[in-house]
Amino acid sequence: WIYFAIATALLLIVDTRSTMKRQRAEVVEARQPQGAGVGSTSGGSGRTTGGETVEMSVRKAARNTAFWIFTAIVFNLGLLLMYDWKFAMQWADGYMLEYLLSMDNLFVFCTIF
Repeated sequence: WIYFAIATALLLIVDTRSTMKRQRAEVVEARQPQGAGVGSTSGGSGRTTGGETVEMSVRKAARNTAFWIFTAIVFNLGLLLMYDWKFAMQWADGYMLEYLLSMDNLFVFCTIF
């Protein structure tokens, strides 16, 4: 549990820093004159939703997904080393089940909307 707490703390630090960078960028964009700020997407692949420019390419999404799956694998290897293979396999089964259920939820959202 100590390793889990340390990993969670590190991930929260990374998330907090990225949020702070995004907020600073929003402040800078708010100070720009009309027409040069948030709504202009000239040359970019972003779309504007609710006053916020969202830019996510397929490559970036795949890289983020691969990172989190790799993180889960490393965590599972830690469980394997600290405990036994049965406990690690139970955790891996639960992780895969939750991952597949999240895909099911995406399918439902795409069907509804």
